[in-house]
Amino acid sequence: YDYWFNGSYNVKIKKVDMNVGLGLNINGGRYVNYVNGQKNSTIRKSNGLELNINKYKEDKFDFYVWNNFSYNTSESNTQKVSYWSSSGNASLNINITKRFLVGTDADLTFRQKTDAFTGNNNFVVWNANMSYKIFKKKNGIFRLEMNDILQQKRGYERTFNSNYVYERHYNTLGRYALLSFTWNFTKNPGAPPAQTK
Repeated sequence: YDYWFNGSYNVKIKKVDMNVGLGLNINGGRYVNYVNGQKNSTIRKSNGLELNINKYKEDKFDFYVWNNFSYNTSESNTQKVSYWSSSGNASLNINITKRFLVGTDADLTFRQKTDAFTGNNNFVVWNANMSYKIFKKKNGIFRLEMNDILQQKRGYERTFNSNYVYERHYNTLGRYALLSFTWNFTKNPGAPPAQTK
């Protein structure tokens, strides 16, 4: 069997014009198989608490912070593994003028070491960007961004299964710069023609 639950509650704090949210997530399951002819059952659990804060001021700034803390366990006839993990992200965007904006964001992942895996699997992927709006309606945007500034982005996965635990590492796109142009047009080709008299 498997089970999963996720619930959250968000509220606006009017005095500081900020939104705050708190959440709870629970998942787990039980898996039965046979190892060398012997019945083996594995019970896995992951219980987490998450928090988010955000604020938005039109044509001024916006920021967002989210984090989830989890305690993970896997217990079978042959082994027991448990560890803490945390994942989150944060972003900040500032309007220097009505046309010129700068921003930054980061994804953070931390995992407690285990007896089987003693390596460092903590990552901070930090990005930054600046953009400039053109045209009368400011619907054209030139954007320059730098991704993975700290060169810490790595493909990683830790998995529990019936009678074993494994970590997997794989290649991902690392640090790179990108210059782009976006044009947002709002004409709707399916809209009916305007009525005139």
